[in-house]
Amino acid sequence: MITPETFVDQLGKIFRERGFLSYESSTKDESRKEALTLHEGIRLVLGLKGEDSVYMYWEWRQLKSSFDVMWAEFDNCASIVEGRTTSAIAFCSKPETSLADVLNVLDLVKTVNLTAFPRAVRRPTKSESQVRFAGKRLGAILMTLGVASDLTESGYGDLLTTLSNSGEDEIDLLDHLDRVVRREQADATRIAPPSHIVILRALGRAFEKINADRIKDEIPALNFSEFLRETEENSNWAGLSDKDVLRRLLVIVPEEADTSKKAIEKFLSS
Repeated sequence: MITPETFVDQLGKIFRERGFLSYESSTKDESRKEALTLHEGIRLVLGLKGEDSVYMYWEWRQLKSSFDVMWAEFDNCASIVEGRTTSAIAFCSKPETSLADVLNVLDLVKTVNLTAFPRAVRRPTKSESQVRFAGKRLGAILMTLGVASDLTESGYGDLLTTLSNSGEDEIDLLDHLDRVVRREQADATRIAPPSHIVILRALGRAFEKINADRIKDEIPALNFSEFLRETEENSNWAGLSDKDVLRRLLVIVPEEADTSKKAIEKFLSS
């Protein structure tokens, strides 16, 4: 765990060393290229990648809870420094907000009760640009689905059928997948990236295509759990081999990228 004291101290240290950059500063000049926004500083201290959502980490529930407490306290402390009700994001957006101002906020944060942050482990990934939705909740679902298939040695057909009944929304679905994976491997650092990226890419593209068609017809878009239920009704995934699952997904939306076409050909011929 990362204690609140360590978190705040490290955040202040990073800003003093590299400088603070407000959100409204559209570009970083050469003299301030190392400067960080509030979000960038927080993510650096916690070891989180880029613009990842919390769902890309196995400890997403603890992360979300800790962030909720943190932002509430940051907002309160920023309001005290500002002298009026504001949010930490609004406070750190103004070009006139200085490093000294931010450090004053952090000094106040030291006096309140934050929640410790877990040392987060990122879900194993491979070819993120191919699977798409990298760093987003759907990206986390797709990668974890692939890991679950590998660890349980279940074919995608049976797994998709099971998942179509796992819950009403994407949070339920991710929670279910996490339980499946952690039953097989409790140590998050030992979980390998998923094998069959071509299937995960095809799933993501089919999800996009079906929703694009629905929106075009002025029908509400589906979340991923609803997408699985609808495709289960139409396709009956149970018992299908991984190759047949891929073939059915490609009927929904054929692959267009040459690199991915070659990967598909290799997978289907193996």
